[in-house]
Amino acid sequence: MLAKFKKATTCALFFALATTGLFANDRPPEGCTSLFLSVADGIRVFGSNLDYQFFRGRLYVNTRGVAKRGWGTGTTGAVAAWTSTYGSLTFNLAGYQLAWAGMNEAGLVISTMALDSTSNQAADARPPLESGFWLQYILDTCATVAEACQTNTKVRMARTVDHYLVADRSGQCAVIEFLNGRTVCHAGQNLPIRALTNSEYRKSVAAWRAGKPFEGDSLVRFSAVADRLKRYNAGNPVEYVFSALSAVRREWTVWSIVFDAQSPEVFFFTRGHPNLKSLRFADLDFSPTAQTRMLDIDVDQSGDISRCFVPYTHEGALSHMGAAFKVLVPTMSAKDVDSFLTFLEFGSVNQPEE
Repeated sequence: MLAKFKKATTCALFFALATTGLFANDRPPEGCTSLFLSVADGIRVFGSNLDYQFFRGRLYVNTRGVAKRGWGTGTTGAVAAWTSTYGSLTFNLAGYQLAWAGMNEAGLVISTMALDSTSNQAADARPPLESGFWLQYILDTCATVAEACQTNTKVRMARTVDHYLVADRSGQCAVIEFLNGRTVCHAGQNLPIRALTNSEYRKSVAAWRAGKPFEGDSLVRFSAVADRLKRYNAGNPVEYVFSALSAVRREWTVWSIVFDAQSPEVFFFTRGHPNLKSLRFADLDFSPTAQTRMLDIDVDQSGDISRCFVPYTHEGALSHMGAAFKVLVPTMSAKDVDSFLTFLEFGSVNQPEE
């Protein structure tokens, strides 16, 4: 593995190009929607739809206590380096360590929505992280929304075309956006609606308050879930959040996920296999000595799928990442995708020694 890693580090340029290209070109109409239902009696339920043309995905059980590092450098030469404090369950569209959504052991949940008006920050002394790798860093190191927002003082989001909804077990929630070259974190009184679609958060809230959501599909969806959040009174919160996600599903919705941060437990179904699946964190091993595990998101099972996970293998992860990058970054060769995956694996995969 070390020899492969040394070879892979010569490919730093294509690493940056790869993550920059994710979701950046030829995108279909997006319909990604996330919301967070939090009420006084301890209900903490977070839901997300992913709407995209590419519908393969993987779940990863990421263990705590493993060292990771980025590939880009800040203006002083610093590279992001950390050890995962928390284990996490992630839903990955593009590949290993490039998370789209997930929840960690502390009950922190985060998900991704595309935003065309995103403006990335200029390089400075902070070490950079990119897109899904930044999201994995959040899950690895943060237990609360406040900590997630404060990571901006430690690392810089280098490249993304997205914004993010994040929530924690205490009921706190925030929207993190990158606008006009700076990080914007909407939280507390600046977050009257705990939802996010594909328009800037302030514009979404303004349209909802004005009763004029019909200027685009994104604002329609935001207003629909905002109304449902305000109407919740009682009943099964997981079912209620799924019903809200169902109300804004589109023909290109790939999967729907509901995270119960209090249990903690995860429920989801996919377009390919619409039977409901569930995972309890109590059934997953996040210890530093445990193997990294993975599962095809389209597994044809229902109910508890904790026993369906298989040990991580380079070949298994590469089959998914290779298929993803053919769609998302078609200019990358199969050899370069293999090298990129090798870099991401180094220090972050717990598997038996060969």
